[in-house]
Amino acid sequence: MKKKILIISFFVVITVLSIIVFRSYVLYEKQKDLFKEMREDDFRERFVTVSDFVPGKDGDLITYDSDKAKVTLKVPSDWEIVGEDFGFVSLKTKDFVPLDNNWIKKPLASSGCWIEVNIGIERKVEDYQNLIAEYVKNEDYVNNDNDESEQVVDLGYAKALKTVIVSEVLEGETVIIQIPNGHITYGFDAYFFGKDKEKCKEDFDVFLDSLVIKDSNENT
Repeated sequence: MKKKILIISFFVVITVLSIIVFRSYVLYEKQKDLFKEMREDDFRERFVTVSDFVPGKDGDLITYDSDKAKVTLKVPSDWEIVGEDFGFVSLKTKDFVPLDNNWIKKPLASSGCWIEVNIGIERKVEDYQNLIAEYVKNEDYVNNDNDESEQVVDLGYAKALKTVIVSEVLEGETVIIQIPNGHITYGFDAYFFGKDKEKCKEDFDVFLDSLVIKDSNENT
């Protein structure tokens, strides 16, 4: 009799544990899907991807306009916009050839040019955006800091923080332009490597000169 009770008790415990495990798994799957959906929604709201741009033309330049990011990008006709594994949005010449196939070095050119576009949109102005804005506001301090790799530059339509990273080994440099615009921050990383680096510098100047940025508080 006792043995029978023990066997029944054993199966009851197993059944209860199975129910608990099953319910926990179901709850986990539901929460996982919920958090995944929240992450995807948050990602779509905070970051700009290729799908947020509408292509067009302005004379000899190709344009990419984004109402979401309050910006219009313009590049020469031999450039294109891509969304590859290195970043959400990249601009590169159609003849771009990487220095090698290493993912980290992907935007470094053997020939051709590459500009990485990083646009962050927050619901409110975050600390890092305030930091960039403070750098830009205090340009005298930044420009007199004896750090030639970092300076505030006037683009005409906006002031930006410019950072230059030189690679003597690869005989090139990366120029990073960061432009604060309220709760939106624009980052443009240009890579000057390979045989076309001087032309890439010229194209980057055209890109910055023709950039159109709207007020981040402007309604569309």
